[in-house]
This record gives sequence, C-alpha cells and structure tokens, in this order.
Amino acid sequence: MSGRFPGKGGHEAPRRLRGVAAAVAAAVLLNACTEMQNVTGTQSCNDPFMTPAQRQLCLDSATYHQTVAGGAALGGLTGAGAGALACAASHSNVNPLICAAIGLGVGILAGGATGYAVAEKQQSARQNIRSLDAVTADIRQQNDTLRSQVAAAQTVTAEDRQKLVAIAAATRSGQISVNQANAARATIAADNRRLADIISQLEDKQRQYISAGQELNQTSPDYTAQLLQLQRQIAVLKQQKAALDQAMAASS
Repeated sequence: MSGRFPGKGGHEAPRRLRGVAAAVAAAVLLNACTEMQNVTGTQSCNDPFMTPAQRQLCLDSATYHQTVAGGAALGGLTGAGAGALACAASHSNVNPLICAAIGLGVGILAGGATGYAVAEKQQSARQNIRSLDAVTADIRQQNDTLRSQVAAAQTVTAEDRQKLVAIAAATRSGQISVNQANAARATIAADNRRLADIISQLEDKQRQYISAGQELNQTSPDYTAQLLQLQRQIAVLKQQKAALDQAMAASS
C-alpha cells in the first residue's frame, strides 16, 4: 500500500499532514499543560481549608514556577507540532503521537530555558545590555514584593506553631487519633516545604543579582542597599522556617 494520501494529484496530503500534526500536538500539549499546573502547585492553592495567609504563601511559591512553565508550554506546542508533522511527512510506520511526544519533550526543555530567562532578568544574555541602575530597579521591585511574602510567611508559621501545640495536646488527651494528628501535621509540613521553596528561589535570585553586578563590574550605594535589604528579608524567612522546624520536631 502506498504511503501517499489519496486525492487529486496528492494535493490533499499537505493539508492532512497539517491536520494530523495540529491534532496530535494539541492533545499532547493539553496533557502537558495539566501536568505543569500540577507541578506549579496552583491547584493545591485552591484548598478551601487554607487560611488566607496559607493561600498567599502557596501562591507565592507557585509564581516563579509558573513563569518557567509558561515558556515550557510554548516550546512544547512548537516541538509537538513539528514532531508530528515530520513523522507524518516521512510516511513512516511510527505513530505520530510518539513523534509529537518526542517533539514536545525537546520543545519543553528549550521553552523552559526561555521561561527561566524571563524569570531571571539577570541571565547572562541580558547582563551585557542592562545597566546597574536597571539591575538595582529589579532588586527594589523584588524587595517590594517580598514584604507581603514575609508578612504572609510570618502569619502562617505563627499559626502553624500554635496548631502543633494544640495537636500535641489533643493527641495526649485522646481527643484525636494518631492518624488524625499525622494528617494535621502533614498540612503544616506542606506549608514548611512552600516556605523552603520560596527561600531557595530568593537565594537563587540573590546570586543572580550579585553575578550581574560582577559582570557589569559596577556598584553603587543604592545597589548595595537593595542587596542588603533583600538579604535581611531572606534572613527573616529563614528564622521563621527554623522556628517552624523546631516546633515540628518537638511535636513529632
């Protein structure tokens, strides 16, 4: 059986190939986008049992990952479409879905790198064209955003420490079972992981800002002051996490 598509003079083939590519790419990308949403954690932030501060902490943790995932999704669409089209055009026996999946993977890797470059404005490709004033403005904006994140983290960790004391007391008195206590602690552990994630992200950004200044071989009082402010806010978050770590260890 010939690998050509039927039609007048074979003119239907290109249109059908494009249709196969588009359909397969869309199907694969839909699944990929769902997975990306799971990775960013935005779905878990809709938990109706979360306090406002817990929800804010969850969203803060997810924001950075959404920026990276956005570039990955766009790259995945391009890669999946190209892979399915190439597979169909070759008239091979390979399932176009497999070709699209391969293309999706390659595209996600490339697109994820693009998303990271957007999230981290001090990426090496941009350091050469950005002045120290622009870098300083980025740090200032980060510090402004971080103030609300620090406030949310302080509220969450204070609430969680109180909950841990209540959980321990309720367990000792027999008001709740061990399984119920563990389930309550698991929610607090999730808050702790989100806080750790935010700290890790901020430390990555801090290194990027420092690297930008070194690459530009420049400094200024404002640049130094903004870096110190960022460092102090990260230190506050670390103190909050350390206090929650201690309370969790005592409650276990």
